[in-house]
Amino acid sequence: MDDPADPDLAGALAGGTEGLLAVHDAIAADLHAYAWFLLVPGRHAADDGPAEAVLDALLVAGETAGELVDPALSLAWLHALTRNECLRRRPATWPAVEAEAAELAAQQGLAAAEVAAVLGRAVRPVADAGAPIPVDAPPEWLRAELVAALGVEAAGRRAELARRAHPYDPEGFPIPADSRRLSARALAWSAAAVVLIALALLVSLPVGDPTGPLPGPALAAAAPAPDDAAGAATAPAPLPTLAATTVGAAPVTTSAAARPQPAPDRGADRRPAATTPARTW
Repeated sequence: MDDPADPDLAGALAGGTEGLLAVHDAIAADLHAYAWFLLVPGRHAADDGPAEAVLDALLVAGETAGELVDPALSLAWLHALTRNECLRRRPATWPAVEAEAAELAAQQGLAAAEVAAVLGRAVRPVADAGAPIPVDAPPEWLRAELVAALGVEAAGRRAELARRAHPYDPEGFPIPADSRRLSARALAWSAAAVVLIALALLVSLPVGDPTGPLPGPALAAAAPAPDDAAGAATAPAPLPTLAATTVGAAPVTTSAAARPQPAPDRGADRRPAATTPARTW
Protein backbone atom coordinates (compact mmCIF):
# COMPACT_ATOMS: atom_id res chain seq x y z
CA MET A 1 0.00 0.00 0.00
CA ASP A 2 1.28 3.43 -0.88
CA ASP A 3 1.00 5.28 2.41
CA PRO A 4 0.05 8.86 1.56
CA ALA A 5 0.59 11.49 4.18
CA ASP A 6 -2.65 12.09 6.02
CA PRO A 7 -2.36 15.92 5.88
CA ASP A 8 -2.23 15.58 2.06
CA LEU A 9 -5.46 13.59 2.19
CA ALA A 10 -7.05 16.25 4.38
CA GLY A 11 -6.05 18.96 1.91
CA ALA A 12 -7.36 16.93 -1.00
CA LEU A 13 -10.70 16.34 0.74
CA ALA A 14 -11.08 20.11 1.05
CA GLY A 15 -10.27 20.61 -2.65
CA GLY A 16 -13.69 19.89 -4.12
CA THR A 17 -14.15 17.62 -7.10
CA GLU A 18 -10.53 17.59 -8.19
CA GLY A 19 -9.39 16.92 -4.65
CA LEU A 20 -11.77 13.98 -4.23
CA LEU A 21 -10.56 12.49 -7.50
CA ALA A 22 -7.00 12.82 -6.16
CA VAL A 23 -8.05 10.92 -3.03
CA HIS A 24 -9.51 8.18 -5.23
CA ASP A 25 -6.30 7.89 -7.21
CA ALA A 26 -4.24 7.69 -4.01
CA ILE A 27 -6.13 5.18 -1.88
CA ALA A 28 -9.08 3.69 -3.80
CA ALA A 29 -7.17 0.41 -4.19
CA ASP A 30 -6.61 0.17 -0.43
CA LEU A 31 -10.20 1.02 0.41
CA HIS A 32 -11.35 -1.52 -2.17
CA ALA A 33 -9.12 -4.19 -0.61
CA TYR A 34 -10.60 -3.47 2.83
CA ALA A 35 -14.15 -3.59 1.46
CA TRP A 36 -13.30 -6.84 -0.33
CA PHE A 37 -12.06 -8.32 2.96
CA LEU A 38 -15.34 -7.42 4.65
CA LEU A 39 -17.83 -8.36 1.95
CA VAL A 40 -16.48 -11.02 -0.39
CA PRO A 41 -16.03 -14.02 1.98
CA GLY A 42 -19.01 -16.29 1.37
CA ARG A 43 -20.09 -14.33 -1.72
CA HIS A 44 -19.41 -14.40 -5.42
CA ALA A 45 -16.08 -12.81 -6.31
CA ALA A 46 -17.62 -10.86 -9.19
CA ASP A 47 -19.93 -8.99 -6.83
CA ASP A 48 -19.68 -5.21 -7.24
CA GLY A 49 -20.47 -4.63 -3.55
CA PRO A 50 -16.93 -3.62 -2.52
CA ALA A 51 -16.57 -1.07 -5.32
CA GLU A 52 -20.04 0.35 -4.66
CA ALA A 53 -19.19 0.72 -0.96
CA VAL A 54 -15.98 2.61 -1.82
CA LEU A 55 -17.87 4.87 -4.23
CA ASP A 56 -20.46 5.82 -1.61
CA ALA A 57 -17.76 6.29 1.03
CA LEU A 58 -15.88 8.73 -1.19
CA LEU A 59 -19.05 10.68 -1.92
CA VAL A 60 -19.80 10.91 1.81
CA ALA A 61 -16.22 12.06 2.42
CA GLY A 62 -16.63 14.87 -0.09
CA GLU A 63 -19.83 16.07 1.62
CA THR A 64 -18.79 15.73 5.29
CA ALA A 65 -15.03 16.41 5.32
CA GLY A 66 -15.65 19.27 7.76
CA GLU A 67 -16.78 16.80 10.44
CA LEU A 68 -13.25 15.44 10.98
CA VAL A 69 -11.59 17.18 13.91
CA ASP A 70 -8.00 15.92 13.46
CA PRO A 71 -6.81 16.01 9.83
CA ALA A 72 -3.98 13.61 10.74
CA LEU A 73 -6.64 10.87 11.01
CA SER A 74 -7.91 11.31 7.45
CA LEU A 75 -6.79 7.85 6.35
CA ALA A 76 -8.50 6.12 9.29
CA TRP A 77 -11.58 8.31 8.71
CA LEU A 78 -11.89 7.15 5.10
CA HIS A 79 -11.61 3.53 6.25
CA ALA A 80 -14.36 4.16 8.82
CA LEU A 81 -16.65 5.57 6.11
CA THR A 82 -15.91 2.55 3.91
CA ARG A 83 -16.65 0.15 6.76
CA ASN A 84 -20.03 1.77 7.42
CA GLU A 85 -20.98 1.46 3.76
CA CYS A 86 -19.96 -2.21 3.87
CA LEU A 87 -22.13 -2.70 6.96
CA ARG A 88 -25.10 -1.46 4.93
CA ARG A 89 -24.38 -4.29 2.50
CA ARG A 90 -23.51 -6.75 5.25
CA PRO A 91 -23.52 -10.37 4.07
CA ALA A 92 -24.49 -13.40 6.14
CA THR A 93 -20.85 -13.98 7.05
CA TRP A 94 -18.83 -11.11 8.54
CA PRO A 95 -15.24 -11.26 9.79
CA ALA A 96 -14.65 -11.27 13.53
CA VAL A 97 -13.74 -7.87 14.90
CA GLU A 98 -10.30 -9.19 15.93
CA ALA A 99 -9.70 -10.22 12.32
CA GLU A 100 -10.81 -6.78 11.20
CA ALA A 101 -8.30 -5.21 13.55
CA ALA A 102 -5.55 -7.43 12.14
CA GLU A 103 -6.52 -6.50 8.58
CA LEU A 104 -6.44 -2.78 9.36
CA ALA A 105 -3.13 -3.01 11.17
CA ALA A 106 -1.23 -5.49 8.99
CA GLN A 107 -2.62 -4.85 5.52
CA GLN A 108 -3.80 -1.25 5.73
CA GLY A 109 -0.96 -0.01 7.94
CA LEU A 110 -3.08 1.77 10.54
CA ALA A 111 -1.79 2.42 14.04
CA ALA A 112 -3.59 1.02 17.09
CA ALA A 113 -5.34 4.34 17.80
CA GLU A 114 -6.49 4.55 14.19
CA VAL A 115 -7.79 0.97 14.27
CA ALA A 116 -9.79 1.80 17.42
CA ALA A 117 -11.21 4.89 15.71
CA VAL A 118 -12.32 2.87 12.67
CA LEU A 119 -13.95 0.11 14.74
CA GLY A 120 -15.41 2.42 17.35
CA ARG A 121 -13.57 0.66 20.20
CA ALA A 122 -10.17 -0.69 21.10
CA VAL A 123 -9.67 -4.26 19.85
CA ARG A 124 -6.69 -6.58 20.24
CA PRO A 125 -5.85 -7.99 16.78
CA VAL A 126 -5.47 -11.73 16.31
CA ALA A 127 -1.87 -12.86 16.63
CA ASP A 128 -1.82 -14.68 13.29
CA ALA A 129 -3.87 -12.94 10.66
CA GLY A 130 -2.87 -15.46 8.02
CA ALA A 131 -1.93 -14.77 4.43
CA PRO A 132 -3.53 -11.73 2.81
CA ILE A 133 -6.62 -12.47 0.75
CA PRO A 134 -6.07 -12.03 -2.99
CA VAL A 135 -7.95 -8.90 -4.01
CA ASP A 136 -8.98 -7.78 -7.47
CA ALA A 137 -8.13 -4.25 -8.49
CA PRO A 138 -10.93 -1.68 -8.35
CA PRO A 139 -13.08 -1.88 -11.47
CA GLU A 140 -12.45 0.70 -14.16
CA TRP A 141 -15.96 2.06 -13.89
CA LEU A 142 -15.36 3.26 -10.31
CA ARG A 143 -13.58 6.47 -11.24
CA ALA A 144 -16.01 7.25 -14.05
CA GLU A 145 -18.96 6.75 -11.69
CA LEU A 146 -17.29 9.02 -9.14
CA VAL A 147 -16.92 11.79 -11.73
CA ALA A 148 -20.58 11.45 -12.71
CA ALA A 149 -21.76 11.43 -9.10
CA LEU A 150 -19.93 14.69 -8.39
CA GLY A 151 -22.01 16.58 -10.95
CA VAL A 152 -24.82 18.98 -10.20
CA GLU A 153 -27.47 16.46 -11.23
CA ALA A 154 -26.38 14.06 -8.45
CA ALA A 155 -26.51 16.64 -5.63
CA GLY A 156 -29.58 14.99 -4.13
CA ARG A 157 -27.89 11.62 -4.02
CA ARG A 158 -24.83 13.05 -2.30
CA ALA A 159 -26.99 14.85 0.26
CA GLU A 160 -28.88 11.65 1.06
CA LEU A 161 -25.64 9.67 1.48
CA ALA A 162 -24.29 12.36 3.81
CA ARG A 163 -27.52 12.38 5.84
CA ARG A 164 -27.55 8.63 6.44
CA ALA A 165 -23.84 8.64 7.36
CA HIS A 166 -24.67 10.51 10.57
CA PRO A 167 -24.42 10.53 13.53
CA TYR A 168 -20.73 11.29 14.06
CA ASP A 169 -18.84 11.07 17.32
CA PRO A 170 -17.14 14.13 18.90
CA GLU A 171 -13.94 13.40 16.92
CA GLY A 172 -15.87 13.48 13.64
CA PHE A 173 -15.86 9.72 13.00
CA PRO A 174 -19.12 8.09 11.96
CA ILE A 175 -20.59 5.93 14.69
CA PRO A 176 -20.43 2.34 13.38
CA ALA A 177 -23.73 1.20 11.94
CA ASP A 178 -23.61 -2.05 13.94
CA SER A 179 -23.38 -0.02 17.18
CA ARG A 180 -26.37 2.04 16.08
CA ARG A 181 -28.45 -1.11 15.66
CA LEU A 182 -27.63 -2.16 19.21
CA SER A 183 -28.55 1.29 20.50
CA ALA A 184 -31.87 1.23 18.62
CA ARG A 185 -32.68 -2.17 20.10
CA ALA A 186 -31.89 -0.95 23.62
CA LEU A 187 -34.03 2.14 23.02
CA ALA A 188 -36.95 -0.03 21.91
CA TRP A 189 -36.72 -2.15 25.06
CA SER A 190 -36.56 0.99 27.20
CA ALA A 191 -39.64 2.44 25.53
CA ALA A 192 -41.53 -0.82 26.09
CA ALA A 193 -40.58 -0.77 29.77
CA VAL A 194 -41.84 2.81 30.15
CA VAL A 195 -45.18 1.87 28.56
CA LEU A 196 -45.60 -1.11 30.90
CA ILE A 197 -44.84 1.03 33.96
CA ALA A 198 -47.34 3.67 32.84
CA LEU A 199 -50.04 1.05 32.34
CA ALA A 200 -49.36 -0.42 35.79
CA LEU A 201 -49.73 3.01 37.37
CA LEU A 202 -52.99 3.66 35.57
CA VAL A 203 -54.42 0.33 36.70
CA SER A 204 -53.43 0.94 40.33
CA LEU A 205 -55.01 4.41 40.57
CA PRO A 206 -58.41 4.54 42.44
CA VAL A 207 -61.48 5.15 40.32
CA GLY A 208 -63.80 7.91 41.52
CA ASP A 209 -66.00 10.73 40.38
CA PRO A 210 -64.06 12.38 37.57
CA THR A 211 -65.64 15.75 38.37
CA GLY A 212 -65.03 15.60 42.11
CA PRO A 213 -61.88 15.96 44.14
CA LEU A 214 -59.48 13.03 44.06
CA PRO A 215 -59.04 11.13 47.34
CA GLY A 216 -55.89 11.27 49.34
CA PRO A 217 -54.49 13.40 52.15
CA ALA A 218 -51.98 15.03 49.85
CA LEU A 219 -54.66 16.23 47.45
CA ALA A 220 -56.86 17.35 50.32
CA ALA A 221 -54.00 19.39 51.73
CA ALA A 222 -53.37 20.94 48.34
CA ALA A 223 -57.00 22.04 47.90
CA PRO A 224 -57.57 25.79 48.47
CA ALA A 225 -59.05 26.70 51.86
CA PRO A 226 -62.53 28.28 51.73
CA ASP A 227 -62.91 31.89 52.76
CA ASP A 228 -64.59 32.88 56.04
CA ALA A 229 -68.00 33.52 54.52
CA ALA A 230 -68.15 30.28 52.64
CA GLY A 231 -66.78 28.40 55.62
CA ALA A 232 -69.41 29.85 57.89
CA ALA A 233 -72.15 28.98 55.45
CA THR A 234 -71.11 25.40 55.03
CA ALA A 235 -69.92 24.64 58.58
CA PRO A 236 -71.84 21.70 60.05
CA ALA A 237 -74.03 22.18 63.12
CA PRO A 238 -72.36 21.26 66.43
CA LEU A 239 -73.34 17.96 67.96
CA PRO A 240 -75.33 18.09 71.23
CA THR A 241 -73.42 17.42 74.42
CA LEU A 242 -74.44 15.72 77.65
CA ALA A 243 -75.01 19.08 79.26
CA ALA A 244 -77.56 19.97 76.64
CA THR A 245 -79.43 16.65 76.58
CA THR A 246 -81.58 14.63 78.94
CA VAL A 247 -82.08 10.93 78.67
CA GLY A 248 -85.44 10.18 77.11
CA ALA A 249 -86.21 13.84 76.58
CA ALA A 250 -85.78 16.30 73.83
CA PRO A 251 -82.52 18.23 73.89
CA VAL A 252 -82.62 21.45 75.88
CA THR A 253 -80.82 24.42 74.50
CA THR A 254 -79.87 27.61 76.23
CA SER A 255 -81.19 30.07 73.71
CA ALA A 256 -84.06 32.30 74.84
CA ALA A 257 -86.11 31.47 71.80
CA ALA A 258 -85.98 27.77 72.56
CA ARG A 259 -86.68 27.97 76.33
CA PRO A 260 -90.32 27.14 77.35
CA GLN A 261 -92.26 30.19 78.40
CA PRO A 262 -94.41 30.16 81.58
CA ALA A 263 -98.09 29.51 81.06
CA PRO A 264 -100.18 32.68 80.98
CA ASP A 265 -102.15 33.61 84.12
CA ARG A 266 -105.69 32.55 83.51
CA GLY A 267 -107.00 33.95 86.92
CA ALA A 268 -108.98 36.59 85.16
CA ASP A 269 -110.81 33.96 83.16
CA ARG A 270 -111.85 31.92 86.16
CA ARG A 271 -115.18 32.63 87.89
CA PRO A 272 -114.86 33.73 91.49
CA ALA A 273 -115.68 31.00 93.97
CA ALA A 274 -119.06 31.31 95.64
CA THR A 275 -118.82 32.56 99.19
CA THR A 276 -120.92 31.00 101.98
CA PRO A 277 -122.44 33.50 104.41
CA ALA A 278 -121.23 33.10 107.85
CA ARG A 279 -123.71 31.53 110.22
CA THR A 280 -124.62 33.11 113.42
CA TRP A 281 -125.25 30.91 116.30
